[in-house]
Amino acid sequence: MPKRTASEKDQEEKLSKKVIQDEIEFSDDDEELDSDEDNEGEGDDNEIINVDFDFFDLNPEIDFHGFRTFLKQLFGDDYKKFDLSGLANIILDPKNTSIGSTIKTDGKDGDPLALLALMNLKNYKKSSSLNTLIEYLVTKAQGNPEFYIILKKVLGMNGGEKVGLIINERIINVPVEVTPPLFKLMMEEVNKQEPDLKYFLIISKVYKLVASQLSDDSDSDSDDNSNKNNKAKKVKKNSENQEEFDYFHYEDMIFEKNAMKFDKFKYDNKLQDTDSRRVFSEYGIDPYLSLILIEKSKLESSIPQLEEAFKPF
Repeated sequence: MPKRTASEKDQEEKLSKKVIQDEIEFSDDDEELDSDEDNEGEGDDNEIINVDFDFFDLNPEIDFHGFRTFLKQLFGDDYKKFDLSGLANIILDPKNTSIGSTIKTDGKDGDPLALLALMNLKNYKKSSSLNTLIEYLVTKAQGNPEFYIILKKVLGMNGGEKVGLIINERIINVPVEVTPPLFKLMMEEVNKQEPDLKYFLIISKVYKLVASQLSDDSDSDSDDNSNKNNKAKKVKKNSENQEEFDYFHYEDMIFEKNAMKFDKFKYDNKLQDTDSRRVFSEYGIDPYLSLILIEKSKLESSIPQLEEAFKPF
């Protein structure tokens, strides 16, 4: 059973189960391959897959390894800087009031496909795991002086007791439409269990599309050196003129509009070449850390905007 600090009956009924089911249709147009035995053309098959996304409380007995994986994914190439196990334990610690939810498809004992969780700074002032993370985030914010000044100010208020860190991560094929109920549930829990929180720092990721530095596979061995050099120059020019940012989490666009400050920062390390992350023939991916500092009232007012922008199927 998920653990909660609140004992009221209505709290249990509303938050303990948290089962919200959405039916999502995926259409695949599968063309049947012709075989020697059967030359008759087969029509396109439309297959509908119904997926029930169930929302659950955080479960210390089940979710630890899934949370650790999400944290590794979130911190990108800098993940080795952090005690991921320690951070996962903080998220799941009942002393942290276990505010947050997971999304699963195989019941409460299944692996989480998405995580939205809050880390309350006031309970972990002596935690080396959390202090390392805070120092890292503050150092990153120095790249934007205005952001840095505001972040230091809110963290300095009563020793950071009014600040909550929001961890928002999911596997890539979980749709953005699950985020409105996730954030709505989280803010209901915050208002009941931690009403004194005033500021939230959302840790997220974005990426920049970078033109590939690799030659096309279509280049033949007969190409002369001048053609190769011309191609290399063209690719280099594209890499300079066609840089573009995009979002792993499209809900971040709404949070940024309502934020006190936000910015994107390079990771310190690069463990994987950009071209090895290619998703299109012409582009590689460079992930960036995204930090969004938002007031409680603005986060709450963002929820109706999420509901309008990302309506259920």
